[in-house]
Amino acid sequence: MSVKDKILSENPALDPRFFFYSLGFNTRPTEIQGAFGIHQLPKLEGFIEKRRQNAAYLNKELETLERFISLPEERQNTRHVYFCYPITVKKEAPFKKNELVDYLESKNIETRPIETGNFLRHPVASKFKYRVAGNLENVDYIHENSFFIGNHHGLEKQHLDYIVENIADFIKSKVLR
Repeated sequence: MSVKDKILSENPALDPRFFFYSLGFNTRPTEIQGAFGIHQLPKLEGFIEKRRQNAAYLNKELETLERFISLPEERQNTRHVYFCYPITVKKEAPFKKNELVDYLESKNIETRPIETGNFLRHPVASKFKYRVAGNLENVDYIHENSFFIGNHHGLEKQHLDYIVENIADFIKSKVLR
């Protein structure tokens, strides 16, 4: 059994695709990557606008399900670029985040945890000196109830409708039991 497999078996609540058990490296992009990036910059505003449109569409189509899930909102004087689309399963929902995530993954809708959730739950945290201020109830809530769905400028209406349809079908299956 590999070290990673052993650590995963000791931490079953962590998503095996996105967990940290050893220190990493902070690498810098190369000059050629920088050159490609400079040429992509003029496209950035168009990419952001498309992602914002996607998020607005998802919010509109999923708003009838807000009794069970929290959808992203843009606060006053901010501009969300919606690199991804976050969803939080509410405490009173008749299902858990992992059930919804597993269902979406089974329908080929990729999900990801929100920034690893509570980083202190990852084995690598034991390698750092840190102090905790407060009980971290909000980060624990996010860790246990939130996830991302990818949102990029290449998504078309039929992709967004597929996402909405599957989220709605899952929730209806849990509510209409």
